[in-house]
Amino acid sequence: MQFIQYGVVILGLGVVAAVLFAFERQISGKHRRRLRNISREKSQR
Repeated sequence: MQFIQYGVVILGLGVVAAVLFAFERQISGKHRRRLRNISREKSQR
């Protein structure tokens, strides 16, 4: 029973990680230029 529980937990974490990774990838793809510009301004200051 414990092995089954661990398997379910691992699968759940894997799904959550995949969803978060895809979500962050979409956001970073849309706002990459803004983030780069902000980082450049901070470094110049």
